[in-house]
Amino acid sequence: MKYKFLNIVCCLTAVVLLGTSCEKGPQFREFNYPAPVPSGMSPASGYPMINVTITGTNFDTLKGTVKVWFGGIQATNIVSTNGNQIVVQVPSNAASGKVSLQVWTHKLDSIGTYTVLAPPVINSIASQNAQKNAAFPGDTISIKGVRFGTDVSKLAIKFNQTPATDIPFIDDTLIRVVAPNGFSSGNVTLTMGGLTITATPPIINPNAPGNITPYFLNNTGDTTKGGGFTGTLVSIAVDEGAIKSTSEPVTNYLPELLKNDKNFSRITIQHLMDMRSGVDVNEGSYDLKDDAIRIGLRPNLKKHLLKIKIAEPPGRFKYQSANTQLLALIVEKATGKRLYH
Repeated sequence: MKYKFLNIVCCLTAVVLLGTSCEKGPQFREFNYPAPVPSGMSPASGYPMINVTITGTNFDTLKGTVKVWFGGIQATNIVSTNGNQIVVQVPSNAASGKVSLQVWTHKLDSIGTYTVLAPPVINSIASQNAQKNAAFPGDTISIKGVRFGTDVSKLAIKFNQTPATDIPFIDDTLIRVVAPNGFSSGNVTLTMGGLTITATPPIINPNAPGNITPYFLNNTGDTTKGGGFTGTLVSIAVDEGAIKSTSEPVTNYLPELLKNDKNFSRITIQHLMDMRSGVDVNEGSYDLKDDAIRIGLRPNLKKHLLKIKIAEPPGRFKYQSANTQLLALIVEKATGKRLYH
């Protein structure tokens, strides 16, 4: 019995060993990627955040396999790469010096040098109008800053994506540009040497359609940073159904205004948002004759706002703070939430 058991064990061991010896080991394939061969880099000098193009051969098509350093600072944005070209964005904190390249495991310590130039800076933008951030097509806009240069051919200016073609003056600290026909309200951008910078505040075209409230009113603030955005509150109220539409008459929410003038029924919420209501408010003298200041100094702002009358039919643009203040009263009435204290 003892020997019979041993024979069985031996047979099983042999089967296991035989089976094990028949199994194939893991299959590995080794890929040897050729070293990159750069042949050029352009430009060799420029601003941070612009794109630089590296040409050559043996570049990969996977952006994750490519690394580039500018003066020892690694770029975080490989814009594109193929077998013959790499486009990379210069880091914001790049330093002048050698440019290093790595594709897969092949690293080249220096493929050239890049000189970082100090970028242009915009300090202010203003029209010649009383309201400095409002301009009509044909108005001259002054952009102040540093490092603009003097060559207008190296400069491109857009008014909310509409190119400006008339730039009568440029020096290192001042640009005068004529607002182009048909531009819509929004930011003015300046592009030099592949770098685009944005001027603030936005420039408003009173003749252009659309809601100018988020751009134009000082008390609306920046709607992306939680300011006092009255126009945005109106849009939210519409989205939530508290206000049916911005085409509704303001008297749907402030019927008291009909006591002042029955023509208030012709003024819509959108007229207030577009500064085209025609309400009778004297604003801009910045003294005690200024209705905006007088109303603001009164203890019961709402009471005096509801005494406003109409100067002209709605339609013509005119900046008046009362438009936004009336919008706030409408939001209060529609939502039941108090905005004025």
